[in-house]
Amino acid sequence: MEHAKSNVRGTHEHRYAVLNVYRYMLEVANPGSKMALSLDENGRFKYFFISYAAWITGFQEMRKVIAVDGTFLRSKYEGVLLSAVAQDAENHIFPVAFCVVDKEWDASYEYFFQNMRSFVDDTDELCIISDRHPTKAYDICEFNDQFNQIRDLVPKAAETLERIGFHTWSRAFYLGNRYNIMTSNSTESVNSMFDIKREFPIVALFEEINRRFALLFHQRRMELVNFANRFVPSIEKDISKYVNSGNKLLAHQIANYKFSVTGHGDVATVDLQRRTLEIYIMAYCEDIHPVPPEDSWIVPLDVIEREIPPPYVDQRKPGRRRYKRRCGFDFFNLNDPTALGMISQAADGGHIGASYVLAIISIFNGDESMRKGLISSVLNQVANEPSVYQKVILLSIPYEFFKRSDSNGLGILSQAADGGHIGASYVLAIISIFNGDESMREG
Repeated sequence: MEHAKSNVRGTHEHRYAVLNVYRYMLEVANPGSKMALSLDENGRFKYFFISYAAWITGFQEMRKVIAVDGTFLRSKYEGVLLSAVAQDAENHIFPVAFCVVDKEWDASYEYFFQNMRSFVDDTDELCIISDRHPTKAYDICEFNDQFNQIRDLVPKAAETLERIGFHTWSRAFYLGNRYNIMTSNSTESVNSMFDIKREFPIVALFEEINRRFALLFHQRRMELVNFANRFVPSIEKDISKYVNSGNKLLAHQIANYKFSVTGHGDVATVDLQRRTLEIYIMAYCEDIHPVPPEDSWIVPLDVIEREIPPPYVDQRKPGRRRYKRRCGFDFFNLNDPTALGMISQAADGGHIGASYVLAIISIFNGDESMRKGLISSVLNQVANEPSVYQKVILLSIPYEFFKRSDSNGLGILSQAADGGHIGASYVLAIISIFNGDESMREG
């Protein structure tokens, strides 16, 4: 299975090695995109950031609310995929940037935001939503209750948070417009979108991101291109729904599509141009182009010679070792050819335990000669024990070794095993397995 996956997607090592070439080809296929590749002090992979030109252009037409989150990768070299997304006028997820990092911590997020800052203006209108916010209080009373707890527990931390200003990190004190986007659920949707792909090699992961959003951009552009109304469908519905409530508000125009609205003791500015069909289609006007197959890449020599080693991953991790579960075989059933084949191959390879298992299978399935052979072997081992020898002579019928209720049979086997007879030891193990001892079965 792993070999087949490598043939389709490439090995993890090779995909890291060609990552710099892949970055170059992405920029050639999508001019104006933002790509960044960072290595650690040992020259190994550290971070890879990407934002397509189509995303950068389209984000200019979005509400300036960005949700940020990270999801763990399940590939050989692990890491975390950071994502930043916005929402369009139809509340669809709109990609802003993706970045593979080593883990979620200050350094990786700083790298992520520094690269986004080249095309995302840091204005008062901008709002960043993350599940790593210090508090999730939505109103000032709730916030004060939680912050007083922080003050009691960690006074210095409370002083620092007060100094930088509540409005910079608290939902309750945020002064800008969040457009009712209160959580990072949109990034969680992106994480689920690429859930299976998290085990892909790094280039294959970004190729899947390219393919998925290229298709979404085309679909969203085409689904409304012949739409006759002025606004996108969700806004047309809201206008119809709230038309009576809107008649009670005082509104006057201050610019094209921009109005000042007064009502309920408050004044708000509404920019309808952000919700027009024209702006919506403009956000998706640019295409996202794929990278051609690797065997057709034409790359400068200095780029192709820079091979990127994969990140270092410590294989000796604390905690319980993980095992892949395999379906069990019924080794005591002659009708299971798979199990018998496995044991036979092991026995042919010289595994003495497998040889004894084959003998036990024969005994259990009624091979009288094998049963007699085992009893003779046990008799030879316990010949110096008159009491046991006497029992064997008196009980000339075969023992039901596979039933724990047969104390005579188990006693003979136990004494033989204690005397060093390896066959008797294996028989006792097989008895435990057959009688459902899980620990013995795993052994």
